[in-house]
Amino acid sequence: MEFKKYKLGEIGDVVTGKTPSTLDESNFGGNIPFITPSDITNNAFMLKKAGRTISIKGFETIKANTISGPSVLVGCIGSDMGNVGFVDMKCATNQQINSITNIKDFCNPVYLYYRLSQMKDIFQKMSNSTTTPILSKSEFEKISITLPSLSIQQNIASTLSSLDRKIALNLAINQNLEALAKQLYDYWFVQFDFPNEEGKPYKLSGGKMVWDEKLKRNIPEGWEAIPLSQIMDYEGGSQPPASEFIYQMQEGYVRFVQIRDYYSDSHITYIPVRNSNKLCSDTDIMIARYGASLGRICYGLKGAYNVALAKVTPKKKEYTEFLRTYLMSNVFYNKINTIGLRAAQAGFNKEDIENILIPFPVEDRVIIAFQKAMESNFLTRLHNDKENKAITKQRDELLPLLMNGQVSLNSDLSHD
Repeated sequence: MEFKKYKLGEIGDVVTGKTPSTLDESNFGGNIPFITPSDITNNAFMLKKAGRTISIKGFETIKANTISGPSVLVGCIGSDMGNVGFVDMKCATNQQINSITNIKDFCNPVYLYYRLSQMKDIFQKMSNSTTTPILSKSEFEKISITLPSLSIQQNIASTLSSLDRKIALNLAINQNLEALAKQLYDYWFVQFDFPNEEGKPYKLSGGKMVWDEKLKRNIPEGWEAIPLSQIMDYEGGSQPPASEFIYQMQEGYVRFVQIRDYYSDSHITYIPVRNSNKLCSDTDIMIARYGASLGRICYGLKGAYNVALAKVTPKKKEYTEFLRTYLMSNVFYNKINTIGLRAAQAGFNKEDIENILIPFPVEDRVIIAFQKAMESNFLTRLHNDKENKAITKQRDELLPLLMNGQVSLNSDLSHD
């Protein structure tokens, strides 16, 4: 594979972003994405939106610092140095991002995104040595990269982007499935329009409601207020000394599951197998007990979990999806965070969660119906999460090999 060397400034126009005046509120809140480094954390392929937006008025005040069309964005300050994003839309960025736009015909923009995503260490070394490292536009433009022929670029870009599109599709499916689960929970167990004996919405069809003194609200006749302890068991985690951690799996060890592992596989650790370990499987309902993740529900990993996590197990199998979905709901999140924020360090204990009161049907008919409706929903989400981890691993292993020419692709996917 033959490569040619180019400076980034030769590949396209380099644009450093700019923030509209914050003194004028009308510059913000419109429909134009305003991308900041937080939007491209961990690299972001095909960004469609941003955490902030600006108005047309705000856009016009910084028009010379905006971008449109296929563009590659690179974080160029501090801890965000070298994070990369790809956009294909009219948008703006703040001054902490350098973008390459109006990319020349000899360079495939998507290939450029993947090429630069492998260069975080180089960007960091190029930055100055101040307390907050900064890579200026002039220095950024001088950075050299090598490019293969355009046809090879297109082939590599199509292969890698097809993997990222599959990851994005799975994420979108899971977001929709989770939203559907929450909506059905709200409809059945908050609004009380679960199917009655005739299959009609209970409350809307005139189902009898009675006052419950414990909950201070009306609930369906035949329901009662119960603590969560009646339908679930709670088990906290364990914390071995850090001196026992290792970073490669070996016989006699087990994966040590921490809350960060549900976000990233970048720092996997293992600990010795012992009877005191608290174990979880990938289908178990795990809940974060402390800090910024307080109340977050997790699943999909198995191993020995730490003290920042707790395992919640339904007392009956048919309670599983009701319990899982309740713990994902805003109703629970608001309650557990209200409890948790009372502590000096945000968190909750076993008694806090077990004593939460919920309305619950005395007969299991509605709970069993919800289990049947939601079980495949959860299993699909679990499957998609596992598939995404496998695809991500394959992409990350394949990417550097393709970029340096160690492997090549036989089929041209550039028009798929």
